[in-house]
Amino acid sequence: MNKFWLCMKSSVFIWEDDKSILFYNSDNYERILQERHVSIKAIVDNLIDPSNFYSVLFSDADMMDTVFEKFINSILELEFGYICQFDENREKPIIVPPHYIFPRSFNKRKNNGLDYSDLNIINNLHSVVIQITGRCSLSCLHCKYFHKQMNHCSKSENELSLEAIQTIIHKIKLTNIRKIDIIGGNIFEHSYFYPIMEMFGNLPQTKIYHSNFKFVNAQTARFLLKDDSNALLKIVAEPLEIWLEELYLLIEELQEFERHLIWVFVLTSEVTLKNFELLVNKYKISHYEYHVLYNGENMNFLNDRRFLNEGEIWQLKLGIKNIFANQILNRNYFGKLTILADGQIYEDENTAPVGTISDNLENILYSLMSNDRAWFHTRLHNGTCSNCIYKFLCPPPSRLEKLLQREMICIHP
Repeated sequence: MNKFWLCMKSSVFIWEDDKSILFYNSDNYERILQERHVSIKAIVDNLIDPSNFYSVLFSDADMMDTVFEKFINSILELEFGYICQFDENREKPIIVPPHYIFPRSFNKRKNNGLDYSDLNIINNLHSVVIQITGRCSLSCLHCKYFHKQMNHCSKSENELSLEAIQTIIHKIKLTNIRKIDIIGGNIFEHSYFYPIMEMFGNLPQTKIYHSNFKFVNAQTARFLLKDDSNALLKIVAEPLEIWLEELYLLIEELQEFERHLIWVFVLTSEVTLKNFELLVNKYKISHYEYHVLYNGENMNFLNDRRFLNEGEIWQLKLGIKNIFANQILNRNYFGKLTILADGQIYEDENTAPVGTISDNLENILYSLMSNDRAWFHTRLHNGTCSNCIYKFLCPPPSRLEKLLQREMICIHP
């Protein structure tokens, strides 16, 4: 009887549930979804066992079973692994399975509950959203929903004082923050708009100014962008059902600023989707975002255009770094904070604040790094998702799910 080593590549992930085993190659995005079967149970169990280092023995007698033979052939055809002849005089092949280890120094502190005063923890903060004012003359129908799902204006009577913004900017200078989003209400309605814009303009970080399209024209765009190569203007175009002609005129007016503009399209219906496609194609808009959002009454549209079915999950094509990220942190939230116009600081506006602008920033960050709130809220923490074989391939939990009090982004059977 001849024996062989089956050796899996280190780019291959193996996940299982009660019914199936999923093999996913993060190099070529191929997959094998294999039903549990008695003939392959032993070899799969041995592959999953970390002590075997992704290499296990089988024999030519095993290949007599058709299920086993088909399984081995699939591994070879899709380049998940390779076969070596067993030689008792040679050492066992060693392959390191894909496994991410969180920084040891922080894990030790986190697990032991030790006080953490190292200022390097600030380096985990990559970007901040600052709502300088909630004042706005508009009364948008779905205002209360959109800012709960993305960086979006929201209306209130609150406003950060000039001194508060100076404090925030001072703290930003002590960090490695690379991006600052400045939002409203209507940012142009802040009582000290011009001195505040001057303070932000002096920062070397990328500044992204957000505004509803109704407040933007060539003059306001020129003021915000000036000669600052690190400044961008995000223009929110909504509602797309009724303002199409006005958007035509504005897009034409702002042609000279094209390199520094990001158009943001909010999609809530098939009509808005059609108008979004029309605008992008007609004006060859290259710098844009689109967001499928809940407006309180469009669950059917979300089911069609936002929630995922199994086929759409396979189209995501995640590499090894993104899968590692999905296993340990939430890419939607990690490294980000939002400061609202009342001075409260959030990691997710759908949850309780994590502090205020008067609190010690290092303490806030340590708290976020020491628990399983939004920064580390993965699909392992969602009841339905935790047992799903696709949990590390799906996008991480989002604001939409929190808003809807829904545990999953997929269309669950």
